[in-house]
Amino acid sequence: MTDLVSVLLSFPPQPPAPEITSEIEYDRKAHVLLSSLRRIPTKDLLGNITSRQSLLDTLDPEKQSLSYLFVLLAHHQGWETSVDQHLSGHTRPGGAVWCKSVNFLCVFDPVQVRYAGHEFNKLVDCVAKISEYASQQKPLAAVKPVRQALLRLDPSCSTFTSIHTTFAHLCLLAQCYLPATGILDKDICHFPTAADKTFLKRFQLLPCQQHPSSVSYITMASGLPGLINYKSSLEYFLYGAMIYIGLKRWGKARHFLEIAISAPTGNCISMAMVEAHKKWILVNLLEKGTVPAIPHAVSRSAAKAYKPLVKPYSALGIIFKAGSLSRLEAEIYAGMDIWQKDKNTGLVFQLLNALRRCSVLKLDQTFAALTLPDVLRFSMSDQFDRVVEPFVVELLAARRLDARLFQASNSVDPTILRFGHSFATMGGAMETRLWDRLKAQKQRMDILLGNVYGTDVKLELGREYIEGLRKAKWRKNESDLGDNSATVDFEEDMMADLR
Repeated sequence: MTDLVSVLLSFPPQPPAPEITSEIEYDRKAHVLLSSLRRIPTKDLLGNITSRQSLLDTLDPEKQSLSYLFVLLAHHQGWETSVDQHLSGHTRPGGAVWCKSVNFLCVFDPVQVRYAGHEFNKLVDCVAKISEYASQQKPLAAVKPVRQALLRLDPSCSTFTSIHTTFAHLCLLAQCYLPATGILDKDICHFPTAADKTFLKRFQLLPCQQHPSSVSYITMASGLPGLINYKSSLEYFLYGAMIYIGLKRWGKARHFLEIAISAPTGNCISMAMVEAHKKWILVNLLEKGTVPAIPHAVSRSAAKAYKPLVKPYSALGIIFKAGSLSRLEAEIYAGMDIWQKDKNTGLVFQLLNALRRCSVLKLDQTFAALTLPDVLRFSMSDQFDRVVEPFVVELLAARRLDARLFQASNSVDPTILRFGHSFATMGGAMETRLWDRLKAQKQRMDILLGNVYGTDVKLELGREYIEGLRKAKWRKNESDLGDNSATVDFEEDMMADLR
């Protein structure tokens, strides 16, 4: 046991002179420890130093993160491999091992973890699955530690990993939507692939060195991306869209759904893409009151495949555009089995209120002012609630309607709704908010430009790009020959005209 403890405590290099340890030496010692840890039997890592002190009590999760990670995995391994997945008191949420695992995900050394990507992903998966299993599909306990783990590993969250999908799934199951936006709002610019070898050779950076972008250390070889495929990314954007829908942030939800339905495909589309397309139609109706043309990035074959699969939702869009509330309500109740099967019932029923809202918003295109009884009469009076004022006040409070309400001095006279110029002048508070939004957008654009540059370099070093350049050069040479002959003929014609 003494020899084992000395191995576990051997990294990172300890004082008196840790600052003079070179990065090459640090990298070498990290690989030596990693190979040693992978050879140690699980039963040895589960042993205690004394009757009251375990290895987890001896190691510091912030300093000896590599060793601590392997000891934690040894404690979780029994649950992971058991048939009935029975949770012991230590591994279930609130137990000793669980608490140490959660604490580790919040304080680990991100540089050391770069050397053990496969093991790190295993631990995150264990924490997520245990939380989901123990809390009956409400894994709230794992949301914060998994979020912290993702941010510590990559503060920009610009390189996609399986932890992205795990985190979005946890937040969706736990109905914990607001904390999820801290990750979802960050743009993903890179998807690790096995074809990045040439790009990575160009950098030639060690895992312990400072990297210009997370794409140079979150690689398939490091194991940090986890088990990712086309399905993982589709699920992430679909889960993210559903979270934004829960928050009624329709613009963000629409953006995520467009990414999902525009994913590159062969001759067929996946069920996740079909589900995203159905939600995309509903979100567009709720946000804009209309269904736009399918995104240009969607291939013709995919667009053809979508059409018959989303027919009931397209029918809702046609009826919504016609503006008949009674027809829309009848269509909704007629297709109840479809909405329930797709788990879109809540969204579909919101269309009724959205159509009422659109009917009121359209009035400002025709009238300068209306009394509230006239608003009721011109906006589907046969279907609208008799009390229209609270509905109009709600639209004004949400700044969806550019108008003002004027109460008559006589209680007998109706309230007047006057359209336009209610917030044409910008107050100080509004100007400050606008300035803050502009600064946030500028910061986001700077991050995007940096990531776009890295993506450009990666593409330029790819085999497909080099092959494309070669073909383009060949075509250019042929076109130059054709252009030269055409120029000669043109010049001869000019000379003939002069003569």
